[in-house]
Amino acid sequence: MPVRFFFPMQPILLMKQKGMGMVEVLVSVLVMSVGLMGLAGLQISSVNNATVSYTNTQAIFALQDMVGLLLSSSPAAKAGDFNIATNPDGSLKALSDLTAPTPSSSQSVKARYYWLQNLSDVLPNAKASLNCDAVGACIIRVQFNDVDKNTNTATHEQVVMVKI
Repeated sequence: MPVRFFFPMQPILLMKQKGMGMVEVLVSVLVMSVGLMGLAGLQISSVNNATVSYTNTQAIFALQDMVGLLLSSSPAAKAGDFNIATNPDGSLKALSDLTAPTPSSSQSVKARYYWLQNLSDVLPNAKASLNCDAVGACIIRVQFNDVDKNTNTATHEQVVMVKI
């Protein structure tokens, strides 16, 4: 015969609950609001990082454009026609530091001016320098600013060294 266990039945008092109490509602609203504030902070950080990535990508595209120009006109690049010298204080040149090309300007002078103009259009406070020597070793530097969520300005610099 199998063994059976019997537990004594104790009376259970069931209270009918008609809804949530005010304290429970307040605690659940507090927990939900803390979670939503955390999500909002993550969203702000994500947008800021996406902006920084976008400007860095634009700088890299501009550098690739200039490398393509240098490769397509390597004799002029080796002659220094594309060079953008730094300012006397060593800072990089902005578009406002260059004189606009005239219709009689060489193709390389026009190309570097319009390249820097395009750079200024896509990057905030863009500055650049370019130095190619006679053997075809070129250094291209691009500087630009990013504004973070605290409106602090950070300066970024991209440098490319290429042998043409």
